[in-house]
Amino acid sequence: MIYITGDIHSGLDRFQHLHDMGLSIGSDDYIIICGDFGLLWEPQPSPQEIEKIRWLSAQPYTTLFIDGNHENFGRLRHLPIKKWHGGYVQPLQPNVLHLLRGEIYSIENHTFFTFGGATSTDKDLRIPGISWWPDENPTPEEFEHGKKQLCQAGWNVDYVITHTAPQHWKTNKLGHLEWDTCRTSDMLDEIESHLTYKNWFFGHMHRDDHGPDRKDQWLYEDIVYLDGTTAGRLPLDWIESRLPPVLQAAIQRYHRTPITMTGNTANRARLRRIIIECRRSGEINDETAGRLVEEYCY
Repeated sequence: MIYITGDIHSGLDRFQHLHDMGLSIGSDDYIIICGDFGLLWEPQPSPQEIEKIRWLSAQPYTTLFIDGNHENFGRLRHLPIKKWHGGYVQPLQPNVLHLLRGEIYSIENHTFFTFGGATSTDKDLRIPGISWWPDENPTPEEFEHGKKQLCQAGWNVDYVITHTAPQHWKTNKLGHLEWDTCRTSDMLDEIESHLTYKNWFFGHMHRDDHGPDRKDQWLYEDIVYLDGTTAGRLPLDWIESRLPPVLQAAIQRYHRTPITMTGNTANRARLRRIIIECRRSGEINDETAGRLVEEYCY
């Protein structure tokens, strides 16, 4: 079976909680990460990074990832390249593979078009060659390669895996954002307008969501099946351990309040207000806010 999830930014918590999510993923299964893999980040391999890659490679399933914008492309570009399932990949380990831009793979009788990359909205705060690389966006040659592959496939694939989204999807859901000028999203607009596909999965936005027809699947912490339905969600206690202190304190206060109708109503209203404030400030994303409201505010 094939599972798909969003950015991990070198964190393995999601994979270490598969059992808690009720998932049993074995040697015949695949997990695809929609960019910002981040496990090749340090200028040179660190003991922590080596241990994480060793742990991931010891898992029975095959981990596949496309590149996002937060990757060390200085290291990534020097990995060896080999043929795999109809396309080319760069293996970190035999079962940890980087799916390249503009390739089409055949996995479990499904075809996947992959196209990594995006513009970092925070690149002004980053250091070229240390925490930011111009390779984050595909080159015109990579774009043409992807279009050539799709042309050979009759502009018809089963699934699309990208890091960012076509620009019109972002605009439709988030509105026009002046700071969000992404060359990759513009490329994906052109591809999407010509392409026939079942579902399109992407990360980058740090939200778990989908469009009205569920063809555009916005991924972050959830793990989903190919039809876009949720296979597993992170445990609530794990999510709460990563919340901003003001929200953690509000939840603890909620638990300490005596069980009375008046006390619970006031606490739910207070907690809901703090959740909304944290969402508006960008300290938590829509999915986390929804989980917390669902758990505590109804």
